[in-house]
Amino acid sequence: MGRKVIWTPRAAALVEEAARHIEVDSPAAAFKLVTDTFAIAESLSELPDRGRIVPELSRSKYREVFVGRYRLIYRVGADHVAIIAFVHGARDFRSWWRRYRGGLPN
Repeated sequence: MGRKVIWTPRAAALVEEAARHIEVDSPAAAFKLVTDTFAIAESLSELPDRGRIVPELSRSKYREVFVGRYRLIYRVGADHVAIIAFVHGARDFRSWWRRYRGGLPN
């Protein structure tokens, strides 16, 4: 049996924000982004270590997998995987992370 996948409210809101942005041009692409994101997140239940350590945060407890051009960032716990962020790969990650990390779980 795998780990439980838990979404932080902020991470879920970031997926929703990305989907709303994409939906303006393509509702089908927005739907695909959301379904792919949740499927990939759920697969971390069985394979939580498959993602790479976030390169900008070397030696950190955070890992990531890509969903298209987006980075799904998560942390592996003993019995769960916490999805903590969803950010476009073109963003300046270090700057974004400094602003974002204030609300992250320990």
